[in-house]
Amino acid sequence: MLGDEIAVLDRGRLIAQGAPRETLWSQAVHSLTAGLGVENVFEVACIATHGTSTRVRTSAGLELETPWPLSAGETLTLGLRAEDILIALDRPNRISARNLCPGRVVRIDAQSDHLLVHVDVGKDRLIAKLTERAVQDLRLAPGSNVYLIIKSQALRRIR
Repeated sequence: MLGDEIAVLDRGRLIAQGAPRETLWSQAVHSLTAGLGVENVFEVACIATHGTSTRVRTSAGLELETPWPLSAGETLTLGLRAEDILIALDRPNRISARNLCPGRVVRIDAQSDHLLVHVDVGKDRLIAKLTERAVQDLRLAPGSNVYLIIKSQALRRIR
């Protein structure tokens, strides 16, 4: 996820090539993603520290709260597993999760035992892994307005 371009091989055969985020979440690679451990990855910079937590921002403007103190302007790469993102149709109130991101569903891809819900959050895109039943119960479809709920503890430092 940190490179400019990747190639995905399956038993010696090229099945996908291109920018990491688009390639690893493409239909061609769906059957392999569970084994790859693909997750949302983004570069962030510290914009404010509050005790032991820090507010960070991607270059596209997505702001998140991390559970670690950082120095002003410090940059790092964060990982967030797709299964660690909750989706709500209504804005939740009084919850412990520190990150609430409004967004719009742009695509839903079926895999063998789950669905990948692609959500544009401003100029960033995050991908959540949900069960088929959850997607049906929420009546999610491209164009649905949603809120992504992300615990700060679900974020992990990659570098």
